[in-house]
Amino acid sequence: MLELRRLEVLAAAAREGSLAAGARKLGLTAGAASQAVAALEASTGVVLLTRLPRGVRPTPAGERLVAHAEAVLATLHRAEAELAGQNGQSIRIAAPPTAVYGLIPGVLTRLRATAPELEVTVLELEPGPARAALRAGDCEVALVNHSALLAPDLHGPWHTVHIRDEPVYAALPPGHPLAARADVAVGELADDPWLTQPPMSPCQELIQHACAAAGFAPDITATCGDYRSILALVGAGTGVSLIPELALTGLATPPVALLPTRPRISRRINALVTARTQTTAPARAVLDALLEYEQHR
Repeated sequence: MLELRRLEVLAAAAREGSLAAGARKLGLTAGAASQAVAALEASTGVVLLTRLPRGVRPTPAGERLVAHAEAVLATLHRAEAELAGQNGQSIRIAAPPTAVYGLIPGVLTRLRATAPELEVTVLELEPGPARAALRAGDCEVALVNHSALLAPDLHGPWHTVHIRDEPVYAALPPGHPLAARADVAVGELADDPWLTQPPMSPCQELIQHACAAAGFAPDITATCGDYRSILALVGAGTGVSLIPELALTGLATPPVALLPTRPRISRRINALVTARTQTTAPARAVLDALLEYEQHR
């Protein structure tokens, strides 16, 4: 019989990309997490994690077991919620930072009018961790974003609801030679230093994709975890970037020149819900509020 706690450790390690990070999520020491996975490998007779110089990656057998583990854990989370009398009256929404400050406040205001009894918990997570949280049953709705030309969630274990396509602007220092233009082609910025978010982030993926389409690889000279930091550095003249519209929320006068791109670049925002969750009253209330807010914004 596979022990649930060991399965939980395996799933957390796979989700976080390392045993140490997975252990922190569960409140364990790295040594205890390593022992749990080793015991699970011994009991199954197969290697479940490939140890890398930095982190771990599930083996094919590990990926299959992680999928089963996440399904079991999600079922247990739902059972706990039902026993606690919370099912149907609360919902957890995972969303990236730009959606948290640019979209969620308006949705919560609408929900207070349309579903005042609904208790909403917001989890600020980038799209990758948000998808993992949805798989693990740690949230019921996950807001994700990506280039509108891509479709990373098309074949995922969830139902996808399109919320909006938002414009993405080229951010240039005020003194840049092209700053006064009506728009700019990304290829015209090939010789500029680029500022972006860390590798594997949706921001950097969008920039890499746009630059590749223009025929060059960007010279990334700085990575920041927040668009506000990127805007500050662009404003100081250290480089250029691409900024989605939501990232400008609350900025009366951004310290940069913002130009539409030629051709236009868009970022897609989708809401992901599992098949089991999408028909529940809380999920429907949240999805309706998202769509209505977008329709009237």
